[in-house]
Amino acid sequence: MSAGPPDASDNIAVAAPPSVNSSRTALTRGRLLIILAPVLALIGATAVMAIAAWLLGWYRTEMVIAAAVAGGAVVAVTMLLLYGQIRQRRASHLALQNVEARVSGIVESAMDPIVSVDEQQRILVFNAAAEHVFRWPRAAVLGEPLEKLLPERFRHGHRAHIEHADGEEFPIEASISQHRDGERRLFTVILRDITERVRAESLLERSESRLRGILDSAMDAIITVDEKQHVVMFNAAAEAMFGCPQGEALGAPLDWFIPERFRGTHAAHVSGFGEGTIVSRRMGTLRVVTGLRRNGIEFPIDASISQVSEGDSKLYTVILRDVSARVLAEEALRRSKEELHELASAAHRAREQEKSRFARELHDELGQQLTALQMDVAWCRHKTPPDKPTCAR
Repeated sequence: MSAGPPDASDNIAVAAPPSVNSSRTALTRGRLLIILAPVLALIGATAVMAIAAWLLGWYRTEMVIAAAVAGGAVVAVTMLLLYGQIRQRRASHLALQNVEARVSGIVESAMDPIVSVDEQQRILVFNAAAEHVFRWPRAAVLGEPLEKLLPERFRHGHRAHIEHADGEEFPIEASISQHRDGERRLFTVILRDITERVRAESLLERSESRLRGILDSAMDAIITVDEKQHVVMFNAAAEAMFGCPQGEALGAPLDWFIPERFRGTHAAHVSGFGEGTIVSRRMGTLRVVTGLRRNGIEFPIDASISQVSEGDSKLYTVILRDVSARVLAEEALRRSKEELHELASAAHRAREQEKSRFARELHDELGQQLTALQMDVAWCRHKTPPDKPTCAR
């Protein structure tokens, strides 16, 4: 396996791509040509004039002196121009080095991996974060094809999975940009390892799935509403209790499930509960709470409410239980007690009446017997002779 340039692992921005060097060379040649063209033209014109004067004998000495002076002036101006150009070039080169150093520092200190490739998808830039994430040393990947970092099954499509040096795959988020460098294009990809986020999302999804399973298997209806008392959670038991599909209930006002005569007071009670410090309590401690099915039938329920803060908002969760059977049983028990009380009262009245009748009959019978006895005594007195008073007594 071929490695990248030896100095590439020290600074990713020191060695410029070949096209950049060629463009710099072409730019320097163009500037020199612009500077030297008029100088060369002046030197050429002076030389032509001097040669013509020499050949034709026109002020030969004067023309030679003038040509020499002009040549010296041209050389002096040329030297000054070249010196200025050299200084400008050095300043530009220093500024370019400073820019490259700053860019290199930014790229190296980036928390996210940064990878640049050419049109052949060979790696040109591989920062420190990329080394850490991919577990490849920079020298081992510079100049190598980008496929080296991709799982084999995704190399044609460049999917959003990348491979560690040890062959372990991991998910990423990526953004790509392109720019032209002379005649070729370079592509830069900024990557972010989202392994932890995907793992957290997976755990959250499993937790929500378990919670959803618990809620849907609960025997009691469970409804969660927001601060505006709109339904945000409606479990299967609530669907069965209120006769309302979950799709219709979600987002609907809680008033759907409260009889109209109770809606105003119920909203005030929930708001007051939210302003308090109690996190949960039983509803309807003094009376049975009444619910409303979607078909308009009212039914009694037991309810408990709790609140939880979620950011700047609150959620209220109500656990409901249909107590229609219990209320019917309590009503039947009450009627049975009333009937038993009436039966006991009737039995008591019957006993009293029987006692009174027996007493009357006993009184009448004793009265008759006493009357008969008095009659017998009177008869005995009447029949007793006067000379036997003792017997009469």
